[in-house]
Amino acid sequence: MKTIRLIILALVLGQLCPAQELTPNTKFGKPTDQELNLTTYAAEPNAPALQLCRMTDVAYDMFNGELKLIITEKVKIKILTEEGKEFADIQVPYLASDIVGNIKATTYNIENGKQVKTKMANDQIFRKKVDENNMLLSFSIPQVKAGSVIEYQYRIERESYGNINTWYAQRSIPVLYAQYDLVIPEWLKFKVEESGTHPFEKKVGNTSVTFHVKGNELNLSGMQYRFVGQRLPSLKDDDFVWSIADYCNKVTCELGGIFIPGSVYKNFSQTWQGIDNQLWDDEDFGGRLLQENPFKNEMTQAGIATMSNIKDKARAILQLLQEKLKWNGKYALWGKAANTVLKEGSGNNADLNFILISMLKDAGLTAMPVVLRTRDSGRIPLTHPSLRFMNTFIVGVQDKGDEIFFLDASASYGDVNMLPSLLLVEKGRVMRKGTGSSWTDVQTIANGKTTTDIHATLTEDGLLTGKAVSKYEGNDAYAKRRAYNQAEDSAAYVKKFAEKHNIDISTYQLEGAKAYTPTATQTMDFSQQANATTDIIYLNPVILPLIKEAPLTAEKRALPIEFPYKDIDRTNIYIKLPANYHIETLPSATHVADKDGKLTYSLTFKQEEQTLIIQQTFSVDQLFFQPSSYESIKKVFDTMVEKSQMMIVLKKK
Repeated sequence: MKTIRLIILALVLGQLCPAQELTPNTKFGKPTDQELNLTTYAAEPNAPALQLCRMTDVAYDMFNGELKLIITEKVKIKILTEEGKEFADIQVPYLASDIVGNIKATTYNIENGKQVKTKMANDQIFRKKVDENNMLLSFSIPQVKAGSVIEYQYRIERESYGNINTWYAQRSIPVLYAQYDLVIPEWLKFKVEESGTHPFEKKVGNTSVTFHVKGNELNLSGMQYRFVGQRLPSLKDDDFVWSIADYCNKVTCELGGIFIPGSVYKNFSQTWQGIDNQLWDDEDFGGRLLQENPFKNEMTQAGIATMSNIKDKARAILQLLQEKLKWNGKYALWGKAANTVLKEGSGNNADLNFILISMLKDAGLTAMPVVLRTRDSGRIPLTHPSLRFMNTFIVGVQDKGDEIFFLDASASYGDVNMLPSLLLVEKGRVMRKGTGSSWTDVQTIANGKTTTDIHATLTEDGLLTGKAVSKYEGNDAYAKRRAYNQAEDSAAYVKKFAEKHNIDISTYQLEGAKAYTPTATQTMDFSQQANATTDIIYLNPVILPLIKEAPLTAEKRALPIEFPYKDIDRTNIYIKLPANYHIETLPSATHVADKDGKLTYSLTFKQEEQTLIIQQTFSVDQLFFQPSSYESIKKVFDTMVEKSQMMIVLKKK
């Protein structure tokens, strides 16, 4: 009995005294027992790894009279699962002109009750050239397994002292502690800003900065910043966020000017008009806009000059360009000379768009670049004019009046005003030399619509046969064409489509499978076997459900929900029932919506004699939803999945 009482006492005390909270340890070189023995992170129990500590230091020094930026990074990570081992594969992007050194990495494991340290050998460090301006450092930390603690560090010496990378405090794994120290000498003026949904602990104050120049000390004043983030949740890309960087806790630094008393005074503060001028004066941007049309003869032979409709003429030019040159899958802001692109036979979208503009102008159309930042790179901070926020452009063409429409050479399955979702941004800079540039919302051009009519007949043995015709408009047509053309072949696409919907397809056709039309039409004859007994048939009347699995599964969500474009999907189903069968119970109508009525789903049933009529509608009338709408949006999708699986019962009369 005494033993039992002691066990009960121990259990009670265990409940009253919760496990010790994980404490951030900013020291490197010897992990604590708490770090080594950690098996799971309570805040995110399914996390494959945990960033225990990250210390980033950015400061300045002077070498041979040259001011340089010095960046040091030290990171400590706990590997919690086998899947977490991937976080021991490190990649560090840097500039080709940077000097990267002091690279060290160590793994700590517990073996036979003792701490074992394994250092990375220098021959495990690799450097790769990405392009003319960028490099990639990579290494894999050795002897890593579930339970390991890993540490690594490196140092970057940068000549372009105004180029301070944005510091992101959050990762795809949770972060226990992250610290960013920044010291800026009085000669440099930076605009330093923080953003994110988890406030930093922040300290800002004056400090002294000492440089050693030819054996002498040069003492300056400066500004010192410290940003600390603790217990930050993981951030992962998902299908409902355009760019996770928009919502990450981060610190950005933009150089405003250099002010060296008696020596240098240079103001880098920018305006968007100044950015325009930079691009006009750039040989690889403004210079490319002056090049001649390399397809003048081909356009003449195609009779493009005789076309009177502006959009038809632009569409024909885009088609001709895409027949002559291929997009290499990359987006860029600057382009190569036209003769180089022609020689290679392909190019990035900027290479091709510069040629497209020359062709449009040669046909008498007013064409201009519309500079932007792709959706996956994040939104443009309009209060911080800077060229580094722009990474590509599309082409705007003047229509009647002040209207403009858009094209892009990367839109392999597109048309006029039919662009990949990546380019459908809320801020594009329409560049007009002399008359002034302006902002435009490219998102407004994008809409999708799908209308499906299904006529089917159900036999007494439960065989459903029929024809389905789906008309895709706008960006839905673009998406359909892309999926169809990117399949291995048409047979593979049809097979996958049939398997997805659990139907057999006897004939299939996609009219408008190529680009340069605003619509595409899918027509197919199909059959599907329902579950049937001698006098009962169990039928799923939603033959082509929009979704079968819920895309939103978390109970709560901290991030907004973003859709690529406004969309509406309508399905009308007519099923002729066997003459001697009746529906035992006709389902009631369903209508669900988000809290503001911008995302809706409805399903109705009606019977006219022996024909069952089902109408299904899903509508997205807004692109951006706040996290407060998550619960109601999740309910819409959950209802769609539930209804896609429902059965109605038919009984023999």
